[in-house]
Amino acid sequence: MKTWLALVALAIAGFELGNAQAGMIDGHTIVGAFDPNSIKVEGLIGNSPAVDQTTLINNSGTAVFTVTPDRTTLNWGAPGSNAAIFSNGGKIKADGTTFKVGEITFVNRVSDITTLIFEATINFYDNTFDPNDLTVNRLASDKLKINTTVNIGDLNKDRDWLNICGENSEICKETIAPNAPPQYCVNTPCLSINPPENGMYTAEIMGRIIGDPELILEDLVPAPDQSDTGIGNDAPLTLQVPEPTSWTVLLIGVGFIITLHFARTPLKRRV
Repeated sequence: MKTWLALVALAIAGFELGNAQAGMIDGHTIVGAFDPNSIKVEGLIGNSPAVDQTTLINNSGTAVFTVTPDRTTLNWGAPGSNAAIFSNGGKIKADGTTFKVGEITFVNRVSDITTLIFEATINFYDNTFDPNDLTVNRLASDKLKINTTVNIGDLNKDRDWLNICGENSEICKETIAPNAPPQYCVNTPCLSINPPENGMYTAEIMGRIIGDPELILEDLVPAPDQSDTGIGNDAPLTLQVPEPTSWTVLLIGVGFIITLHFARTPLKRRV
């Protein structure tokens, strides 16, 4: 009985400590910062080799990207330079209610495929961040997934988009299983930022504070001067495999080639 009482007391103490720590950041400002050491130069391109298919490419040695000294802006690609910009960090509400985390702007330009990047980490901090220790004051760490398509002359199919994904991101939930690649938006909707080609769009990130403290990303909504056309429901690109009918045609073709080969090869006499 005493053991159970001790465990309950510890649980209550931990809960109260978490609440106290969360309360200490109430009214502080969210700071968003891209990690220049997190850039991924290998990833998937959409509409390649055909519409609605994807190709894995590696731009090691050819990718073009920079992060500004204040870590608020990530630029990538050439000759047109794309950008993701975090701005207008919101005031923290430590009581668990939803508040504006900040704004994210996607500047979408036309770039050579070989100059692209595909992912970067964006960290969210309480008031300030230390470039020498990215864990200090950190409230959340999420992945900015950059999804690019080969332009085919179809405005809908040519769209590029951003996702902000993580295990605690409700706008692009990341699920990690042992010995398996991450999955995104399993049984949950995805939200994406979709500016027009050669355009830009700004969305507000909404979130809440839980626990000890930790930031949960809840929603994307249009910034005050934006329409709602720049927010979509696209999930990150995944490697597409042929449809079952395509596999059938492929197997029939392989079987035909094998049959033709043996038909033309004389049988050896057995001795």
